[in-house]
Amino acid sequence: MTLTKKSEGIYTDDSKIQILNELDSIIFDCDGVLIDIKKSYDETIIKTTQYVLEHLAKIDSSIDVDFKIIDGFKSTGGFNDEVDLTYAAIISLVAAKKLEKDPTNFIFDVIENSDHTGIVSVEKYVENQIDISEIKKQLSYPGTHHENPLYQIFDQIFYGPELYQKLFNKTSNFSGVGLIEQDDVILNDMLFEKLQKKFN
Repeated sequence: MTLTKKSEGIYTDDSKIQILNELDSIIFDCDGVLIDIKKSYDETIIKTTQYVLEHLAKIDSSIDVDFKIIDGFKSTGGFNDEVDLTYAAIISLVAAKKLEKDPTNFIFDVIENSDHTGIVSVEKYVENQIDISEIKKQLSYPGTHHENPLYQIFDQIFYGPELYQKLFNKTSNFSGVGLIEQDDVILNDMLFEKLQKKFN
């Protein structure tokens, strides 16, 4: 699958466009369709990556993951899961540090050599250049959602202490408001009216 960038943050698989003309109904995904998650999930990717690099990998001189990096990984077609993307960014930046390469250039090399297989392609590319077994062992990703360290850090930052406690019955190690609070509902009455007219 090859995705074509149509505009900032919007990618399509052109081979599927004709199929759209034959549809008689649509089903909405929530994230990024009904709810604008850029300010929550993307910021959680950034903060989780920073935290893991500083506290687990002991790297405090790396680049900040930004929206160009996030969109770069997503454009490969293999990163629909934000925690997968976070993991890919972390192991890429750890590898860059170990290789003594410019982290910005290296992470974009990783993105360029990634594909629809997501973290499989990232691990393969990075491990062909340097041993990253230590950070992989620390993160033990993917693992189970409730027990995996990377999932736990991501979820605590995303949900915030109250909601994390409610959802997982565990105490968060992070304070402050969860980034989920930054979500914006996209769906509005005007869009409902347009959809009603178009799809009845």
